Amino acid sequence: MKKIFLLSAIFIILLTPLQSKEKLHLKIGCYENPPKIFKEKTGNISGFWGELTNYIANRENWEIEWVYGNWDECLLRLKNNEIDIMPDVGVTPERKKLFLFNNETVLMSWVRLYKNKSVKIEDLGDLKDKKIAALKSSFDLNGPEGLFNTLKEYEIKANIIEMESYKEIFDALQKGEIDAGVVDADFGNINQNKYNRIEKTAILFQPAKMQYAFPKNSSKSSLLISKIDKNLKILKNDKDSFYYKMMD
Repeated sequence: MKKIFLLSAIFIILLTPLQSKEKLHLKIGCYENPPKIFKEKTGNISGFWGELTNYIANRENWEIEWVYGNWDECLLRLKNNEIDIMPDVGVTPERKKLFLFNNETVLMSWVRLYKNKSVKIEDLGDLKDKKIAALKSSFDLNGPEGLFNTLKEYEIKANIIEMESYKEIFDALQKGEIDAGVVDADFGNINQNKYNRIEKTAILFQPAKMQYAFPKNSSKSSLLISKIDKNLKILKNDKDSFYYKMMD
């Protein structure tokens, strides 16, 4: 009787389907910076970083909850361990003290100075006493070669205004509320033609290595970094991969 019971138990175990690996639920920050990352009218998160993150999440069986906000809010949430990952973060010594970063380079980026057409700005010297807007708490402002350090190095005094988004900067520039604004080069390339009173200058700031950032005090961070780096290595080694399609 015992043998029959044992054989029955084994038979049941063998016929029981393997349970699928439980999905890891992750909160990921998102802000408005098209074409790199943005919220569509449907509410979906898109752009290079949005699509790349969704691709990796699908491969790793992660369940994503996008947490939308402005740039400053996203960094604060990351610092307070309220989100697990923040895409599109420039790596600096100061930020390394606050956050962890993945190791594989995701993107190289820089920012450009745009101006109102009524204002003459041809070189850095023309920025003296100008009203210039930049993204609050951003690499554009605070990076080693960002706006603050560049003006300080050349002893140029200007009125710096911190704004919540690149769109807010372009809107203010269009209205003539500011003389110039610093925005991500990709954002500027895509959006400049929507504004008839804005033109780009030859002034560039802050070349930067853009990575995924993670909270230092989270038990998930080490695992997430290893998984993301593994996927990036595979994608970057294949010139026909999803990564390069998204770059295009």
